[in-house]
Amino acid sequence: MGKIISFLNPKGGVGKSTCVQNIAVCFHRHWYKVLMIDADPGQQSIVEWAQDLKGDNFPEAVILDRIASTKALSDIKGYDYVFVDGSAKTDPLLLGTLKVSDLVIIPLSPCEADVRGALKVIKAIKNYQTQNKLNACFLINTDMPRTDLSRWIEGRLKEYDIPILKQRISYSQIYKKTWGMPIYDAKVTTSIFDLKNKRISKLVNEIEILSKEIKEKLTDE
Repeated sequence: MGKIISFLNPKGGVGKSTCVQNIAVCFHRHWYKVLMIDADPGQQSIVEWAQDLKGDNFPEAVILDRIASTKALSDIKGYDYVFVDGSAKTDPLLLGTLKVSDLVIIPLSPCEADVRGALKVIKAIKNYQTQNKLNACFLINTDMPRTDLSRWIEGRLKEYDIPILKQRISYSQIYKKTWGMPIYDAKVTTSIFDLKNKRISKLVNEIEILSKEIKEKLTDE
């Protein structure tokens, strides 16, 4: 069975869906068989985004209903990597997803509200790790390099003794616009990998580096 990579943070607006969208597409473009799972049926951001896409450049997406068992998630076969977009609340599905994941990534922006919003999943991870092996890490999203907040967040997260991914995702409106908003006077639903621009090349590069780091994390289990 493939590796399950779950993006979990019960606080909304931390970029879980955007992270899944871009990283899953990156893995897919490297010829891996990839499945995206939307574990927040109330929002269905990933599934709705995938439905608007055309062509073979994008991975498949499905909804994991709240009544579905996490065993069903762990029994998925035929994929190299399964990316889970976790729900924006702490519920049994989120906690169950944590237990069957090969890697749990906690995305958050350099903001105290995002850190506090993640405390329940951080606690759940630490409790589970007392008796089980679980690979987990933080991912800093919407980062603005060389700012006070960018420097502050690393020290703040070190309090929890959970590794921080070296590669951060930069703040950019381009990430938001790939969800179907106007880009260069045209409404486009796509990914950053299908947009050609010098500025976008920088974003593509950071997602490529981040995806490689995530693969390395999985081999370090």
